[in-house]
Amino acid sequence: MAPSYVASGRPLASHVGHSESALQDFSRRCCKTCTTSAVFGIYIYEAVVYNGIFLWQILPALGKASKVLPYAVVFNATLGLALWSYIVARTADAGKVPRRWQEFVSNVGDLLMIEPSRSEWQPGKATYCSLCGVPRPERAHHCKTCGHCILRMDHHCPWLSNCVGFANHKYFLLAVLYGFIISCIGFGTTMPHLATCTNELIYGQDNLPQGRSLNLQSPYIWGFLIFGAIATVSVPVLGAMLAAHVALTCRNTTSVEGYYDDDNNPFMNPSSAANLAQICGDFGLDWFFPIVPAKPISDGISFERVDDQSHIEINRRLRGRDIPPEQVWRARYGIPSRAVADDDEELAPSPTSWPGLFTWWGNDEADDKKTLLPGKSPCGMSDMTREMACISPGCVSSPRASRPSSRPREVVSL
Repeated sequence: MAPSYVASGRPLASHVGHSESALQDFSRRCCKTCTTSAVFGIYIYEAVVYNGIFLWQILPALGKASKVLPYAVVFNATLGLALWSYIVARTADAGKVPRRWQEFVSNVGDLLMIEPSRSEWQPGKATYCSLCGVPRPERAHHCKTCGHCILRMDHHCPWLSNCVGFANHKYFLLAVLYGFIISCIGFGTTMPHLATCTNELIYGQDNLPQGRSLNLQSPYIWGFLIFGAIATVSVPVLGAMLAAHVALTCRNTTSVEGYYDDDNNPFMNPSSAANLAQICGDFGLDWFFPIVPAKPISDGISFERVDDQSHIEINRRLRGRDIPPEQVWRARYGIPSRAVADDDEELAPSPTSWPGLFTWWGNDEADDKKTLLPGKSPCGMSDMTREMACISPGCVSSPRASRPSSRPREVVSL
């Protein structure tokens, strides 16, 4: 009998250590509150000072009132996108391994190759997490801070108080991008006036038009100078962070995978845009907003491989098809389709295509419903998915291989 990794909807992990102590939980909550408060505090401070002091007091006092409206529109629009992206990245599920994957593992049994996790590329292979006590998909890793495995985990971000994984990596990149842009806008538009204030403060000189002056005794000016200091620090810090993460994403690599000794990334496309699409979906306006990708390419359980021609062909067959997730996993993990159906039964195709894959994490109850489909092919597949299923050389109806149905089941290497 196939091993079971599901019990009451939760992974079996009885051998995992005791639950966290109250002190550890309290420390974690304090850290989470402090980092979140710091980020929101900086954004609120920048918004108040830029709008209330720079735009409505300093610019009019210097005879530059015509710049108030365009500066206000650009700054506040970008600030809104930055806050929106940050909130979504912080609150979104980073990508917990869904229950549907655990049920899939139990159904396929020994046909799924499960290997110990190593610091190297392991494409098309599930790895065993000794902390959770269950197999996990390729590219998933365990986060000790969150206490569970994350799909395509990048890192645990203390400023988000959340992991950065497959499901929220796009939101994280947008949060850093818009944070960097807002810092550049704030620094670039205020720099001449910051220099004027600093000059007058230190040397008693300014370059203001005749008849114009700034009251350096006003607390507003000091608030403006503090704003300039924050912007000056934020630009290089966020710029370096953005450059590092964009460089990794453009190679279809995570921060964890960046430490691998093996440089032969089986998931890296020749095009940077194609690599970005792995987490952002096919290019569209949704790339620039912290929303679920309109046309996702992957589900976080399996990924397109480009390391050999057979997998490139599989990618071509799977793209844009209305195929149940389990069928995609069977193809990518090298499992014959006929070997996974219990009592010659299969899951019905989802009513939606790839976009529906992002609803698993909140839809576990729907995963238990199975529908027997008419029109089965010799390998136990419906006519709707027959062409996709037969890309595996182990399928008896494949045009490339014909095997008797009595042949023992085996794992097929794609």
